[in-house]
Amino acid sequence: MERRPCGSNRDSISRRISCRNEEELETSNKGDGRSTEEVQKVMKKQFDKKRQNPQGLKVGDNMWLENKNIHSNRPSKKLDNKRYKPFRISKNIDSGAFQLELPEE
Repeated sequence: MERRPCGSNRDSISRRISCRNEEELETSNKGDGRSTEEVQKVMKKQFDKKRQNPQGLKVGDNMWLENKNIHSNRPSKKLDNKRYKPFRISKNIDSGAFQLELPEE
């Protein structure tokens, strides 16, 4: 890399500050030597920690149905059930997402 002398033409403060900032940028761009792929793997690992199946649920187990996106005839959501009875898991869609066997009404 080409280095420019900081005090060559002008000896002003702004010139010295800009040269010092360039040197800091050059050293910070070197980083710790990790490639982009390695960084992406680490980020994916950290992201997936909270999106795994923490209870170890599998097909055939029972699971409570949350009232998150279900509309009922109750006058207020505050007075409605937070969870409905446990239903059997019929299919594992994704980590943490399951298809349940619901009764037909």
